[in-house]
Amino acid sequence: MKKIETGKTVILNYTGKFEDDTIFDSSYGRGPIEFEQGSGKVIPGLEQGIKGLKKGDQKKLHIKAEEAYGTVDPTKIIRVPIAVLGENTNPRIGMEVRMTNRTDGTDRLAKIMNIEKDILTLDLNHPLAGKNLIFEVEIMDIK
Repeated sequence: MKKIETGKTVILNYTGKFEDDTIFDSSYGRGPIEFEQGSGKVIPGLEQGIKGLKKGDQKKLHIKAEEAYGTVDPTKIIRVPIAVLGENTNPRIGMEVRMTNRTDGTDRLAKIMNIEKDILTLDLNHPLAGKNLIFEVEIMDIK
């Protein structure tokens, strides 16, 4: 029977939870995900945790923040003029806004952490950065 190893295509269902068992994401109800093991398309802790599993295996993975979406990077917390959002935006703390990097043109989400007069404090870290995660996985197929 095939085992998960680098270069194999993996099809799996998962439920992602925080340490308090709150579900933040799940493939159940919308279909399994498919990726090449070792391609970096999923977080490192998930790739490591499923290595060697076979079709039909189920496993509960406890993944530290460093092996998930990383730790919170303080350099990704920035202050910008409120004008960068445009005139038709009514910013609120906790609101997510899409920002475009002027250097490379990439888009990323930023969360508004604070509003002071005409200055916003934005967090450009991934929303799951700094969080330990639990993934319950079920291997559907290996190609």
